[in-house]
Formats: sequence, C-alpha cells, structure tokens
Amino acid sequence: MINGESSLIGIFDSGIGGFSVLKEIKKTSNADIFYFGDCARAPYGNRDIEEIALFIKEIILYLKSKGVIHFVSACNSMSVLMTNKLLQECNIEDFLYVDMIRAFKKYYDLPSSAKVLLIGTQATIHSNVYQNFLKEKTDTIFEYIPATLAGDIELNIGEEKLKEIIIPIISEAKNKGASHIVYGCTHYPLVHNVFQKCADEIGWFGIFIDPAIYVAQAVSEWDIPGNNILTFETSKETKAFKRERDSLLNV
Repeated sequence: MINGESSLIGIFDSGIGGFSVLKEIKKTSNADIFYFGDCARAPYGNRDIEEIALFIKEIILYLKSKGVIHFVSACNSMSVLMTNKLLQECNIEDFLYVDMIRAFKKYYDLPSSAKVLLIGTQATIHSNVYQNFLKEKTDTIFEYIPATLAGDIELNIGEEKLKEIIIPIISEAKNKGASHIVYGCTHYPLVHNVFQKCADEIGWFGIFIDPAIYVAQAVSEWDIPGNNILTFETSKETKAFKRERDSLLNV
C-alpha cells in the first residue's frame, strides 16, 4: 500500500498460465488487478533467455504505462531470469515485485524424507533454480520436461490429448517413488483436474505442489486495498484466454 491508497497490481505471463496465480491471489486479496498475457508469443519456455528478457522489459514498461505499481511475474520461465539487475533496468523497487521463484524460496516447506519430481519448461529446469532451493530440504529430486504441455494448454486441446502427455509424467513419479510433484510452470495447475485423474488411474497417491499458493501469500503481505476490479489484456485473443478470463469475470 502506498500512502494509504490502493495501488494497481500488474500480473504478467507468457500466456494463460498466470491465471492459476491470479485465482490464488483473489482468494486472499480484493486488490485491483491488471492481467497481461502474451499469448501471441507463448509459450516462452523453449525460447532463448535473451529473447525472454527483452519480452519481460517490454511488458513491464507497458504495465507501467497503465498505472501498475506492484508487479507479479506469473511465469516461471520469466521468473528465473528476473534478476536484481533487470529490476533496476526496469526501475522497479525490489519490495514492489514478486515472482514464482522468490515466493517459493520464501514460503515452501517439505519433509526431509520427500522425494520430488519437478516438472517444468526447458528454461525453468535448465536454470536449476528450483533444484537449488529444493536441495535445502531434500536430497532426492527428479526432473521431467513435458516439452509441449504448456503450449498445448495454450492451444486448449482436449482432455484425452492432455492425458496422453500427463500419464507419462505421473508414471515417472510412481516409478521413481516420488512423494511430491512440483508444478514448475503456471500452466500446469490450470489442468490439475487432469493430473489428478491420471494419478488416480495409475495409482500414484502423492502430493501436488503449486507455487502459486506461495505467490498469493507474498501478495497478501502487501495488504493492498481495492475494489476487486479485474482488467485483462492479451497480445492475441485465444479460446483458452477467453475461457479463463470469462470464468473469472463470471461471464
């Protein structure tokens, strides 16, 4: 909160994945939110890091022009690249910014006996950021990159096609004896129901961890008042974006 007045939160993502973060934030906050999804260039996970960094700067400057004060990076591929140097280049104070990685590091907890399967995009997995944090809690970490899943969720493919991609993930968790699956991409929780169905079918009874919950915790500490006004923009209107937006607006 700035001078006791409400301030606009900007949530940005490579596409629709950030809706999973927005849904968690709205459970604990009435702040006014401007959501921007870069659906025209989604997904970011398999792009070069230099290109992603340019996209981040472009989006942040655009959100600033819309009056955004507080910033939430709701994309793991973006978050792993959002260094203090990049924040300075975007002229954003550290306390006005939160992302998936920072929130996860601050709030997550695991039993030392946990065996974790981390799933995410190429950019997120290869950064080793999540792995470094997880190693503080457990020594057993497995990795899985479902190369097309984020893009397929953007394309709004059907449940049966999703299951063809997700069943091998759950099978990997079961075969490795994983007790937890960490969603290292914000797109994945949007189809959590399909993950759960696949887990039930295969007989994996572990725990799914959604870092969006930790982002919501961080945002709640800002204690920003508002009128629960949601504004949405995208670089490309897609069926999936419209579905998620209309669901939140109760259209």
